[in-house]
Amino acid sequence: MHQTLKEGPGYTGRVSTAETVGILENHPELCAAVDFVGVNIQPCFPGQRAASKAGAFLKPQLQAAEKVCGSNEGYVLEDGWPSADKPSGKAVTPAED
Repeated sequence: MHQTLKEGPGYTGRVSTAETVGILENHPELCAAVDFVGVNIQPCFPGQRAASKAGAFLKPQLQAAEKVCGSNEGYVLEDGWPSADKPSGKAVTPAED
């Protein structure tokens, strides 16, 4: 995949994907197909933390993804907190952003 994208019609940029840590752990072969580790981290799931703890959850998840992929640097490409939804455990939509 990586080589196909790199040899495509005029594209010269970097290639990545945005996967969860679990997907990377179960499919470490993805690491060879990217130029950097892109991670999708949704701290609101599975309802184990409050919004005030969401940021602290990102760093160890990113580090876990980087560990799976070895020397590839990592970036959080997707994350978020719902702005409207039913509460799920400690994950409650804040009244104000």
